[in-house]
Amino acid sequence: MDKVDVKNDKLLKWDDFATKKGGEALETIYGHAELFSKSARSWYWESIRLKRLRSTFTRGVSYLLGVCGVVAPLLAALGAQETARLRATQLGVAALAVAASIQIFDKVFGGIGHASAFRESSPS
Repeated sequence: MDKVDVKNDKLLKWDDFATKKGGEALETIYGHAELFSKSARSWYWESIRLKRLRSTFTRGVSYLLGVCGVVAPLLAALGAQETARLRATQLGVAALAVAASIQIFDKVFGGIGHASAFRESSPS
């Protein structure tokens, strides 16, 4: 998906308001600004959708790896073979390291965190 900036192709011609009274001109200018603001907000929420999904997925994977990293050594303690217990414990530590790396990667390289909490109820 290509990145596209917000554009305002319909600029008002300020000379059109030279003959109008202040109140009429202000209403037209305000209406135009309000429409542009709505289109800019709509563009923003559309452009952030993929980022939000990607961030949610990576965080879910890291949480799953974190749980596996905690559970693996606990289950290893129940095992009888020393080699299997060592391997399970090492896998648990590796899972925790990968989970932490994913969290850091998500935060540093474009994770959006909890931006959805600030989203409007109905962007239009």
